[in-house]
Amino acid sequence: MIVIILLSVVYALVRYVAFAPANSEHIPVFILNKAVSMAGALALVAALWHRYRGRAEAAGRYFNLTLVLVVMHVPMSLTVLRPGYFPEFFESDGARLRLMGEMVFFFGAAALGLTWLLAQGQLVAKLRDRLGVLLLAVISAHVAAMGACRGIHINAKHAYLPPMWMLSLIALVIALILGVRRLLKAKGDAKS
Repeated sequence: MIVIILLSVVYALVRYVAFAPANSEHIPVFILNKAVSMAGALALVAALWHRYRGRAEAAGRYFNLTLVLVVMHVPMSLTVLRPGYFPEFFESDGARLRLMGEMVFFFGAAALGLTWLLAQGQLVAKLRDRLGVLLLAVISAHVAAMGACRGIHINAKHAYLPPMWMLSLIALVIALILGVRRLLKAKGDAKS
């Protein structure tokens, strides 16, 4: 579990600070929030992977890590929700969010609600599996909207590394595809 956090933090520092040292003043919130969000997405993917493999204890540990990272990510994101940090989210006057900026926060809020719902211990397995796949889809939409706003910047300033949102989205979509396949297989097995 610590590996997910460490890799996310190191990646964020290399991509956003190593080749652009002026960004170092933004490490505490703006940069580390990128690491927290990616680690949260990867922890969720790991939790569902372990759940699908019948490893309930490991799944629970990774899901608890996901919860901690979500609780960190939300206030950190709201702290930097300003045109100075995210001009592409806002209208030109900076007073209102653009449609895609609103989509980022709509899907983020929906993901938060689904995460809370999944944290409730009394869910039956079938519902938990469906909610897990729905959560992957909603977080994927949240990250995709973020990516649509932010764009793909692979250049010297970013150590020629892909953006963290893109890596998160790839992991989430792979997990989503596997989760949907698992649900369809279970549905087919139930009909036989």
